[in-house]
Amino acid sequence: EHLSGRYPQTLSGGEKKKVALARSLAPFPRILLLDEPTSSLDQNTAKELRAELHSILKKLGTTTVYVTHDLLGVAEIADRVAFMSNGIIEHEDDPPMYFVDYEDEYVSELIRSLPLHAKFGLI
Repeated sequence: EHLSGRYPQTLSGGEKKKVALARSLAPFPRILLLDEPTSSLDQNTAKELRAELHSILKKLGTTTVYVTHDLLGVAEIADRVAFMSNGIIEHEDDPPMYFVDYEDEYVSELIRSLPLHAKFGLI
């Protein structure tokens, strides 16, 4: 609400994302597609926004497809995780199980590509 009287060009990146998300949630959709909603934000702002978003989506009961390449961020928001390659779901699991038990070769390759400190949440 504190952003309602401001012009778009005066908003920070995080504020613009919040306004866009609020607009997408205003009609109380049953299903929502979010494509990289935190990709342009710094790590702390992205983490805060994911936490807010997770809380709001739970309260609304909105089923959300959250498209991202941020494997660590997805663990903070997802109830289920699907790994896709060329439009095909290669693996589906509960987070954070995909960090622990990844027998699937495609998922294993993705996890191995993370920096070691990222695998253990030490970013």
